[in-house]
Amino acid sequence: ATLGVAALAVMLLLKWRLPSAPSALIGVVLATAVAAMLSLEQHGVAMVGSIPAGLPTPSLPDVSLHDLALLLPVAAGIALVGFTDNVLTARAIASRKGYRIEPNQELLALGLTNLTSGLSQGFPLSSSASRTAVPASLGSRTQLVSLVAAAFVVASLLFARPLLAEIPRTALAAVILMAAVTIIDVSGFVSLWRVSRAECVLAVVATTGVVVLGVLYGIVIAVALSIAVALANIARPHDAVLGDMPDVDGWVDVNEYPAALTSPGLVVFRFDAPLFFVNAERFSDRVQQVLADNPGDEEWLVMDCEGIGALDASAVEMLGELIGHLQTAGGAVIAGGRANERVLDPLRRAGLLQPTGQVHTYPTINGAVRAFHNRES
Repeated sequence: ATLGVAALAVMLLLKWRLPSAPSALIGVVLATAVAAMLSLEQHGVAMVGSIPAGLPTPSLPDVSLHDLALLLPVAAGIALVGFTDNVLTARAIASRKGYRIEPNQELLALGLTNLTSGLSQGFPLSSSASRTAVPASLGSRTQLVSLVAAAFVVASLLFARPLLAEIPRTALAAVILMAAVTIIDVSGFVSLWRVSRAECVLAVVATTGVVVLGVLYGIVIAVALSIAVALANIARPHDAVLGDMPDVDGWVDVNEYPAALTSPGLVVFRFDAPLFFVNAERFSDRVQQVLADNPGDEEWLVMDCEGIGALDASAVEMLGELIGHLQTAGGAVIAGGRANERVLDPLRRAGLLQPTGQVHTYPTINGAVRAFHNRES
């Protein structure tokens, strides 16, 4: 452990003072030299040890149909986790280096790599965040580093096995640990904290899950928390009563623009989320509240549907009940503006749209408002 800590300290010091120096290589060479001079293997320091000679001969795996049926579900899980880990690692490096990745291309490369590995009786392959971070932290910018590394691996297997056998395992652990530390983008967490504290906490929890529990459980935790946060945001979205601002093109939130004009008996209401079972009750409560806060002789509710975007069956049922309640209570006229077909089609199928239903539709908010002002003419 002392040797590994010392090697890690040397690597971090070189990384800090001499960023262009191959800190990982220097740390491993120094650790190997110290281990050899002090005969640390005899004192319990584990070495890499003997490495099989030569290269594997390509051949088809000897797998029966029965074994194949048992392996397919496991292989599907490994493929999912491997691809997810590969894309996340690639995106982390790409964001730091200023380029974009193509997930389909990554999937193709990963598939060909695993096909080759299977023909040589190898393990399932994916990217490694810590190992990817090693060349990235040393300044590599192209795929040439992978070709050079592959050439060195082949050369090492053929010619340098005795030398590699004398490398302390703790030195290799120090290399991976240093790379893992450098891949964590602390400044990114700070920026994320400024933008969204909830998402920053989510990122910290996901990162901790990957480090402590492994990639699979870390991804499961991150996905579960992301779904929970998304549902929480949809359950209590922003909404607003809109008014007409003479000097502004369009309808605006009256809370943000107090000078916006409204008409007695007319409420233009915007709901900034798709209407689903998780927020249908809140939508109904908010509509009834804003109508109560804006009384008139003849109430019109104009819904700005642009922010809604889509409805589910629970939302359609809620709208039917809400319309019936409003018309029973005060004879409100319901109108929808700027609705797309994903909103109109379920309402039409449920019989809520004119001419068979009670909801009037208009292509624009202004069209619905003109209908309100012209209702007596």
